[in-house]
Amino acid sequence: MSTVAPSEAVEEALARRPEVRDQPYRAIVEHVGPILAGDTVTMRQESSDSGLFLQLDVAGAARTLASVARMGA
Repeated sequence: MSTVAPSEAVEEALARRPEVRDQPYRAIVEHVGPILAGDTVTMRQESSDSGLFLQLDVAGAARTLASVARMGA
């Protein structure tokens, strides 16, 4: 799987938070393991006032970690 799927997951999570559209944010995406075609992916997310944390898991193991934080926070 390419890096597009994790990026789309971050964009999807941010789309649910309209307040982030007006502020600059920095996203850091770490690929800690492969996500292969056919894998069942679970997305976990935790939001705060300054951004969000996103984790994509396969079979209970983290495969992608993403942190999105307001610039200057």
